[in-house]
Amino acid sequence: MSAVVFISHHVTDFDRWKKAFDQHGAAREKAGFKLAALGRDVTNPNLVHIAFYAPSLEAARAFATDPTVNASLDEGVVVGTPDVRIAHAIKTT
Repeated sequence: MSAVVFISHHVTDFDRWKKAFDQHGAAREKAGFKLAALGRDVTNPNLVHIAFYAPSLEAARAFATDPTVNASLDEGVVVGTPDVRIAHAIKTT
């Protein structure tokens, strides 16, 4: 069963974070993740929200706990611990 992964986290510099995020795109594709949405919070532009479609719950859990994912985005840009939520995908577009 496919899954949807929702991630929210604070960043110190959105442009720097976005560059690291974009550089990690090939790894997400290889894992079968598809970007559903990426946005900045309306009231706090340093709070980033991301949604991905994942091929399975197992893949979503593995990717969310992969230390290389966190290391690639950590470089002093992400503040605190990201809020990661995984849901069963009922319907995807």
